[in-house]
Amino acid sequence: MDHKQPQTPAREIPGGMRKIGAIAVLVLLFQPMDLAGDSMSSLPQIARWYDNRQAAVSFRFDDSLDSHVKVAIPVLDEYGYKGTFMVNPETRRFQRNRDFWVEEVPKSGHLLGNHTMHHRGARDIEEAHYEIGEPARMIRDLYPHRSKLMVFASGGGEKWGGKFWERADPLFKDIPRQYHLIDLYDGNHPAVTANSNGSEGSLLSHVDRAIENRSHQPFVFHNVGHVSVKDRIKSLINGYNLSFPETAFRRFLDHVKAREESLWIAPLVDVLKYENEFKSSRLETTVQEGIITSRLTVDTDPELYDQKLTLILPVKGGTEPPEVYQDGFRVQDVTSVNGLLVANVLPVSGEVTFVDAGRTPTMESAAP
Repeated sequence: MDHKQPQTPAREIPGGMRKIGAIAVLVLLFQPMDLAGDSMSSLPQIARWYDNRQAAVSFRFDDSLDSHVKVAIPVLDEYGYKGTFMVNPETRRFQRNRDFWVEEVPKSGHLLGNHTMHHRGARDIEEAHYEIGEPARMIRDLYPHRSKLMVFASGGGEKWGGKFWERADPLFKDIPRQYHLIDLYDGNHPAVTANSNGSEGSLLSHVDRAIENRSHQPFVFHNVGHVSVKDRIKSLINGYNLSFPETAFRRFLDHVKAREESLWIAPLVDVLKYENEFKSSRLETTVQEGIITSRLTVDTDPELYDQKLTLILPVKGGTEPPEVYQDGFRVQDVTSVNGLLVANVLPVSGEVTFVDAGRTPTMESAAP
């Protein structure tokens, strides 16, 4: 995977700030500021969420349903949000809209996720490799510029070697790892499922709670749109059905839209990538004569974890944000928000420099 910053030509840094091995060095050539009396806020930090948002939400849609094509995706496009659609490529419902799934969805920015080939589990390991591995290969071919990492859900109620996924033999549960899949049913990825049994208000409250807790809240939808007679019969038998009316879906998205400034709204795998990168990253900071030097370490595999990390630094109000370079290349994704410099950089080890816009530095050439 190409991790270069495709931006301006490199220039040389003054001698004392040259590259130190493979460790990232952040150099700030202006006086730091205390924010709200918190001395730690005057030091470089890795933002909890991308773009320094307070929380993250993601929208997942299971089972490659017709309503995803006819309702969910068009409505998401209206709001400007991207979802993750868990597909079963060899089911009739997928094949009815195959051209849309394999041609239009990747172009639109929505992501496909691995929900197995048939949504029927597997009798043995060989069949499990087909059910899990084939959709992984198919989806990966549709997104050649993204990393191999994607999300996987085994299919509710399906059996693997005669057991439900949660209790399946470890040989089955190791298969997702072999195909670079994040297992959403491994017990570490709780989500809120929208269905007829839950109140709309409860669904909305989970958005607000995520902002309050600075957390990630994934939402799972199945049918979005018309509630059929079949759905109503399921409600009588099971006490609920998995349909969610379009009007309620729009009200939910309106609630998200009203809180958009606080939320990072992104496909599920991108949020999970950022979570792991954040947990695996650290800054070691020293301050000397007004210069802040930080060493950034990121322990995730850059071939799989390619979601940009957000770095934040305080800047003086009314001044031009510093120029930012990573491995000698100018980082263009830099803004100043509420007195903070926000720079989105690649999650890789390498030199990152913050240079006061009032200076005229030159950067040494970086390796291509």
